[in-house]
Amino acid sequence: MNLLLIRHTEPHLIDGVCYGQTDLPLKVHDFLNKRKQILKQITQLSIDWEILYSSPLTRCKQLAQYLQKKIQLPLILHDSLKEFNYGIWEGKPYKEIEQEFTNWANDYVHQPTPQGESFYQFYSRVNDFYQANISLNKNIIIVTHLGVIRAFYLIYHKLPIEEFFRFKINYSDILLFKIY
Repeated sequence: MNLLLIRHTEPHLIDGVCYGQTDLPLKVHDFLNKRKQILKQITQLSIDWEILYSSPLTRCKQLAQYLQKKIQLPLILHDSLKEFNYGIWEGKPYKEIEQEFTNWANDYVHQPTPQGESFYQFYSRVNDFYQANISLNKNIIIVTHLGVIRAFYLIYHKLPIEEFFRFKINYSDILLFKIY
């Protein structure tokens, strides 16, 4: 079984604003440039892909819809693949929530954001999706977010959740996991 994780292309961001599940559009120029490169990388793998999943947020869904047309796979939008939920902090400038955010960051694993989730809840959501799909034993492509990819990485490598911020994944990066 192969699991291919693709991080969406670069979204339009407002500098200094907290976002996770905020539905941001993509930078059109970056999307148009990177989508063909991503498709080429997928086809060069020469794997018979069976399922295409995506976060339902626009920044992932747009790339997934492009790939669906090109590689002729069923597309399933799944809420478990959404980015971390910052709750009422979504869309607020970090300067406005700085003290609350700093306090939360001291125990981000267990403490949920206001009306959002803790990293443990987020990790559990992603792990449930991972475990359910591993049992299918199919070659799967997933278009998703940085946080979800990091969670998959931790699960796959059996690393503690505290390692979450240890590694970097750029926009448009692709990670292939071989599961035996």
